[in-house]
Amino acid sequence: MRNIIDSQANDIDMNGHITHNVGSENVFGAAHDNIMEGDLSPVHIVPHVPAKGDPVAPSPNGRDEENFQAATNKDDALGPILLQPCTQEEFIHRPAIAPRPQRLTKRPARYVSPFKGDPQRAKAPQLTAHAVRKKFRTDMKCKSDIFIRTGLREFSGLDIEESFLDGEMLSTQFMSYLVACMSYDECHMPDGGGYRVFLSQELGEYVNIEKDEEFSQWESHQALAVLQRDIGDLDATKVKLFLLPVMEEEHYTIYCINFIHDRIDVIDSSPDDHTDYHQVLGDRIIRRLNLLFQLVTDFEMKQFTRFKRPIIVPCMHTDDNDCGFYAIKSMELWNGDSFHVPILTEDIRQYRSQLLFYGIYHPINEIKKLPGGLEAHRRRM
Repeated sequence: MRNIIDSQANDIDMNGHITHNVGSENVFGAAHDNIMEGDLSPVHIVPHVPAKGDPVAPSPNGRDEENFQAATNKDDALGPILLQPCTQEEFIHRPAIAPRPQRLTKRPARYVSPFKGDPQRAKAPQLTAHAVRKKFRTDMKCKSDIFIRTGLREFSGLDIEESFLDGEMLSTQFMSYLVACMSYDECHMPDGGGYRVFLSQELGEYVNIEKDEEFSQWESHQALAVLQRDIGDLDATKVKLFLLPVMEEEHYTIYCINFIHDRIDVIDSSPDDHTDYHQVLGDRIIRRLNLLFQLVTDFEMKQFTRFKRPIIVPCMHTDDNDCGFYAIKSMELWNGDSFHVPILTEDIRQYRSQLLFYGIYHPINEIKKLPGGLEAHRRRM
């Protein structure tokens, strides 16, 4: 059993001050000596990130802006904030998934829900999707060939077999790839998207790091870069739904920051009582997410550490290894009130086939001539 440190949710006001119920030991950047709550200043809470063009003065702890930026970027391997050239030694640290693409159309002043019409995401023809997945159940001679490539990330036929065949667990790499596909689609919606944002699997991993349980010891710099990449050019204060996949103890859950109803929707397909599980997990990740969003939006985002966290069950899975597929379908179909289309336990094979077809033939897949005879199943537009 992990040694989890329970803590109360803590907020940061618009000026960077701690609210009255927060102790200094639970704040990122706070010192470990005995500091009275009234003595805390904004520099004890978060590092200041000045806007472009602001004069830069040395911080009270002796680190100027240049040093802070260097420390922020030194170990970061994700997102477009990397400005320095990549050397041969650093090549392996380049992001596995390309940064969020620029949207093709002008963003509307008021974001339109994708659920007010037929979602634009291409639907896989079911019989064809089943036929494609069936190929990986047979003795395909080219299973070692690459079927999916995006950036530096590649998936062979064996990788597909280990995630999409019946009874197999969806890998975190495939979860990350499928979320990237959904984010691409959201950016390329005709109305400009922006009603919801799919946050990446990488961000879920960063905010769920357990090696530094105390909030004051948690390093947010790399997570901040990932969040900036995920949001892209959107005004985060206008987004209605942020959906984040989180894996804990070999189980996927979706945490949805729901600004329609000011709550955190915890979408979990487990048939077990996960109340205590999500109390611990939620306490750890929500306060970290809140801090990251405050930094990204210059403290303009509504704070959500005190939002209620109802557990929403899309369906109860019968096999623990199916949870990743229900999680992806939940991200796709949750509209903030209900599921746009019901998610059914008995349709798990259909979901596995649909999502494999979706991933293989998605535009971000750089393999344009698929091996194994799969090119014949590509739909022509």
